[in-house]
Amino acid sequence: MKLLSVLLFASVVSLLAGCASNQYAVTYDSTPGGAEVFCSGKSYGYTPVTLYYTLDEQTKKNGVLRTSSCGIKWVSGAVGSSNTVFDLKQFPNGVITTTPRPNEPNAQVDHQFALQLQSVRAQQAQAQAASDAAAAALWSAWSSSQPKNVNCTTTPIGNSVYTNCR
Repeated sequence: MKLLSVLLFASVVSLLAGCASNQYAVTYDSTPGGAEVFCSGKSYGYTPVTLYYTLDEQTKKNGVLRTSSCGIKWVSGAVGSSNTVFDLKQFPNGVITTTPRPNEPNAQVDHQFALQLQSVRAQQAQAQAASDAAAAALWSAWSSSQPKNVNCTTTPIGNSVYTNCR
């Protein structure tokens, strides 16, 4: 059973590794943070946002990824746009593109929102850590209550085979 689990895990890892080589991560960020990212008319949430682009063979060969522009919009209404050309050779593992806020009125509104968003994300991370710790404690308690050694005996009787484990 252990061998089967190990083989299954190795298969999943190699499958994911194969898929990962055709994916390129672009993280959209903003200064100040917390601007909303829109790509092709769809909102992807507040910066930083990571999108994964599938690389075809021609793009890999050229070493340059060209994407459609993503709009960046702050809560004050200020807007900007992201980079659209990424050098795969200079940044083979992905890239972060940061859009600075244009010099428009109400910058303090965007800075305040960025601080609030940072506080909410920190609270979410803290809650997730507490949840993970509780799950780990529950797993530990459950696994320690399970029998450590299992002994099985198999007995053929007629056309049937009976297995008894303790």
